Amino acid sequence: MKELKKYIEDDDFLEAMNIAFADLRADYQLDLDARKEKITELEKIHVDLNGNLADLSSIATKSSGLVTGLRGTGKTHLFLLARHNILSKIDENKTFCVYLNAKRIHAPESFDQEVFNRVFCVFLYSEISKQIFSYLESLLEEKYWNKFLQLFDKDFNKIKSAIENALIKLSLFHSIALIGSQKLSKLDKGSEKLTISENELVELNAKLSAKFDSKPSVSSELSSKLREELKKVQATESTYLNYLNLDDIRTQLVSIVKVLNINTMTIFVDEWEKLFYNEKAQEYLSFIIDRLVDSPILFWIGAVPYTRTVLSSRHWRRFALSN
Repeated sequence: MKELKKYIEDDDFLEAMNIAFADLRADYQLDLDARKEKITELEKIHVDLNGNLADLSSIATKSSGLVTGLRGTGKTHLFLLARHNILSKIDENKTFCVYLNAKRIHAPESFDQEVFNRVFCVFLYSEISKQIFSYLESLLEEKYWNKFLQLFDKDFNKIKSAIENALIKLSLFHSIALIGSQKLSKLDKGSEKLTISENELVELNAKLSAKFDSKPSVSSELSSKLREELKKVQATESTYLNYLNLDDIRTQLVSIVKVLNINTMTIFVDEWEKLFYNEKAQEYLSFIIDRLVDSPILFWIGAVPYTRTVLSSRHWRRFALSN
């Protein structure tokens, strides 16, 4: 440390580096602690020597790809910072970005492609719901709200309708996920749990509506719409229980893109190699991604090289990270 101080005059910077690397080591689950404060720490210590962050932040809004690198080379950091950059410029790139950690996908001890489809889609619904909800909460801050305004040409009526429809979609995903999970009751406790309630959605909508002086009745109107849509889902419960069509899942994802008035949804799937708790898991997830990917739904996979990586035969853009 003393030798390092010879080359770094700013002791505060050195201390910040020590703290950051103590928290952000390779085995630290950063995605579970991706608060604004933690992202700010990452931004302070990140040096984009090879332009990987700038390149990924741009290319990920237009194509799918693969990021490879040994443990500790920064794949997770790169994904989280790129996601932050993309969402920070949503008014320019018109892309919503979602981060998934493959380590969080928990399937029963024995499963086939149909069961894994259901497991992953429940997980996907959960993560998209949480991350869209988190993004909508950020709109309470003026700088993010102003960027969101640009997506709708500052038309408050369109914004009000978009937010309501987005919240309804989240609630529908919640309901569909819970219905689908009835056949997956043996999953690990908490692995597929959704925490966004109808009351939370209505409360958030009321706060956002206050930004454009909507009538107080908007909350009750949304509650009514939510109940109506949930009844429709419950009426088709047997369909979701009997068979989960991946084309329906893609349709749901595309509908979110349309509701938010954006062009693309990019999904980062990190820790790909950790799926080898079962030799079929990568193969099954590759099958799912192959059915979902294509504009406007894009995927980027983060994987460790020299480990078996099963992907579809389509062409993937590649980023290779090194120490």
